[in-house]
Amino acid sequence: MGFKKTRQGEVTKVQDFVMPSFTLKKKQVTVISNIRTSSFDLLSQLSSIMDQKIADSYKSTNDLLVKLTNKLQTIKKCKSVDDNCSSQQTLVHRL
Repeated sequence: MGFKKTRQGEVTKVQDFVMPSFTLKKKQVTVISNIRTSSFDLLSQLSSIMDQKIADSYKSTNDLLVKLTNKLQTIKKCKSVDDNCSSQQTLVHRL
């Protein structure tokens, strides 16, 4: 809750946020009912959404790092195999 000043200079107490819900049928707007949500509820909803977004981004980042690590391990294995093959070929050429 807070306070606001009207255009006439009167200070009034601000309570819950009120916004009507609308439907649109055949280009006709109809008010369904009033939706009342306290500022605490709005902040709580925002916090939950942000927490989920952060968790999703961590999962995506973690998945990417796992893929990169697997690719690097594969490259290292191939490189060691190539090195072994090269040294064996050198021995064969010396004989």
